Amino acid sequence: MSSNYYKDDPVQGNIDLDEYFITENKLIEEFIGDNRIFGWGSNFTGNALQTPDGGHRSSPVQVGSSTNWKSISMGSSVLAIKNDGTLWSWGINRDQFVPYGNLGLGDVLHRSSPVQVGTFTDWKNVWGCYMSSMGIRTTGQIYAWGYNIDAHLGLGNFTSVSTPVQIGTATDWKILSPGLMHHAAIKNDGSLWIWGVNDIGQLGKNSAGVYFTSTPVQVGSLKNWRQVSCGGEDFNGCTAAIKTDGTLWTWGHNSYGQLGLNDLVHRSSPVQVGSSTDWKYVKAVGYRALAIKNDGTLWAWGASGGGSLGLGDAVTDRSSPTQVGSLTNWKSINIQIRAVHALKTDGTLWGWGDQDGAGSVGNGNATINMVSPVQIGNLRTWTKLSEGYGTQIAAAPVVGALRTEEY
Repeated sequence: MSSNYYKDDPVQGNIDLDEYFITENKLIEEFIGDNRIFGWGSNFTGNALQTPDGGHRSSPVQVGSSTNWKSISMGSSVLAIKNDGTLWSWGINRDQFVPYGNLGLGDVLHRSSPVQVGTFTDWKNVWGCYMSSMGIRTTGQIYAWGYNIDAHLGLGNFTSVSTPVQIGTATDWKILSPGLMHHAAIKNDGSLWIWGVNDIGQLGKNSAGVYFTSTPVQVGSLKNWRQVSCGGEDFNGCTAAIKTDGTLWTWGHNSYGQLGLNDLVHRSSPVQVGSSTDWKYVKAVGYRALAIKNDGTLWAWGASGGGSLGLGDAVTDRSSPTQVGSLTNWKSINIQIRAVHALKTDGTLWGWGDQDGAGSVGNGNATINMVSPVQIGNLRTWTKLSEGYGTQIAAAPVVGALRTEEY
């Protein structure tokens, strides 16, 4: 296997899509037609990119030959849902010390090509986390599998599992947002629930130092939560959430200003970020967060290492939301531990941040970090992003239409 081979020619294409865009801040894309997966960056994760030589790629390459993918997610491995609602996984399934089973296939063997996970045909969305995975079915049930040494799967125990196991018995889950070591979900009634590691107060229960909660617990008693995102590195987690009134709230670890509260003080319960009431979507990963407002502007705060805030430097952290450029056509964002990617309303893909020596940004360069957004290739048909640990996965229909629906 070559670990330093790069393909520097971006995938080309200029096919436009008719887009029907309705949003409730949680984007669920339903593809109709020919839908392919592309990937780039580090390929150490069990040949997640399915390249012949197993090498890294510094610009997008098609992953496999299938064209019927509906939804994708990249964590330590790759998870993807097909148009028929079946779930598939590939990549690494253990490390040199611990067998995790995060592929959900009932064993700890790596896979270099997609294998179906179980027999369900009603997966709604799925997320890859650090050596674990989570998913939600159209039945309103949520499932978890993989690494569980800190009881963060929400199953009420410390046992790692290699096949999907339902979290509790509830069937009214609406939105699921896994993080690194803590996770959150919103029910149909708008209540917010959270579980996992809580060493710094990231569960929002005003109880920093209570190390973990092994089953979902409600955050307060309000039922007006609209979207939530769990960030952090190692055990230093943070949480960001938007209410139905458009206000933004954060809590947890704050050493880099990632809570956006204009200070570096940790919080163990939700605190409002500024006074704006027009927040549309927020994404917290690592020690940073980015968000989009209703007017299509993009905002960033927290650690700026590698240029990951997109604000033109890689030195100055920000402790309050700072606008990225002046454009008003940002549609969605996703953050890897080091690099950031975003889609615009015209279907173009943009990236910035740390290349991590493997071309994580995807602009054809493996070593030079990007401190401001740069366009990735010239495709105008990108529809969904997912960031892993150095590897990026994205979907781009070649023929068909994208329909984005609220739920």
